[in-house]
Amino acid sequence: MDEWGAGTSLRGGRYVVEAVLGRGGMATVYRARDTALNRPVAVKAMNAELGRDPSFRRRFEREAQTVAGLGHPHVVAVHDIGEHTDPGSDALVPYLVMEFVDGESLRERQRRGPLGVEEALRITGEVLAGLAASHAKGVVHRDVKPANVMLSRDGACKVMDFGIARAVEETGTHLTRTGLVLGTVPYMAPEQAMGGAVSARTDVYTVGVMLFELLSGRLPFDDDSVPTLLYKHVHEPPPTLLAAGVVHLPPPLLAAFQSVLDRALAKSPDDRYADAAAMRAALEAAQAAGSARTPTVRAERVVARAAPRPPVQAPVRSRADSRRTAPAQRSRVAGAGGLRGWFSEVSGWRALFIAMFAVCLFTSPALGLIAAAVALVAFAAVRLVGRRRH
Repeated sequence: MDEWGAGTSLRGGRYVVEAVLGRGGMATVYRARDTALNRPVAVKAMNAELGRDPSFRRRFEREAQTVAGLGHPHVVAVHDIGEHTDPGSDALVPYLVMEFVDGESLRERQRRGPLGVEEALRITGEVLAGLAASHAKGVVHRDVKPANVMLSRDGACKVMDFGIARAVEETGTHLTRTGLVLGTVPYMAPEQAMGGAVSARTDVYTVGVMLFELLSGRLPFDDDSVPTLLYKHVHEPPPTLLAAGVVHLPPPLLAAFQSVLDRALAKSPDDRYADAAAMRAALEAAQAAGSARTPTVRAERVVARAAPRPPVQAPVRSRADSRRTAPAQRSRVAGAGGLRGWFSEVSGWRALFIAMFAVCLFTSPALGLIAAAVALVAFAAVRLVGRRRH
């Protein structure tokens, strides 16, 4: 199929192609403009060879109508469907007109670096929420993988391409016989690998593979050989998170998530969760239980214990403040112990006075009176000089 160039008109000018967004084995995705509503849209044009099969076009239309009825915030909305004549082959090319998600796919996000645990759990939970809505209406996705999960710039997660895998798988063209649709073998459930019937439990398995990859940074099964990889999905047990190098999680959380993965990645569909809603509930319960068993210390307490108590510093006072406060301090000291000090001081002079008076009295009464007068004058002078110094 020749690519549609910028300006290609669809639906009589309702949609105008602006640029190519991505290419795949089954389809090419374009950014286009909805001229009637003046909004950007995404147009997924299927492979021209698929369009040659009238039965595929009928199934494609039926699946698109079913998905359009989901109306869930975590599912990419389908606005319209149509057919366009391929200029290179004159074949009718079926296409979907979908909600344009301004962001990137989960696969592109993974290429930028590993996801944190919280981000991985949030994305998985929202994917399961979208799948739960489709399972409730009997729609099985069949091709859940990071490339089919869109992440908008505001953080919203949306699952796309519902029903397309089913329409392709039921087509009798050689595309389904030559392995072109086996690009998602790393996420394929055992029953798909063996050509068995699929159900909501099939989507549970693929989400389990994706969750394992988001938490560990690697796929549970990987091999360059498609037959070998299919064999591993069917027969080999998946590695544990610990064996895959996940050592940054607390043991209670690691054990809780491992329990969810063990059931989601069970070989037999009967041993898995019944649908996406059941797996989502189990994942939320595991996260809550694991967090409850993990000891935590409040950050405020750690900071309070680690930070030393600041030393108490005496207030810095100016010389003028010291002069103003000194008399008050002396008065307080005098109030507390001044009376005792006064008595001590008087007692000393009293002893000197009595001694001088006694000596002078026995030698001469006149000298005794003179000595007493001198002692009283000296006592008064000492008291006056002391007050001036203070």
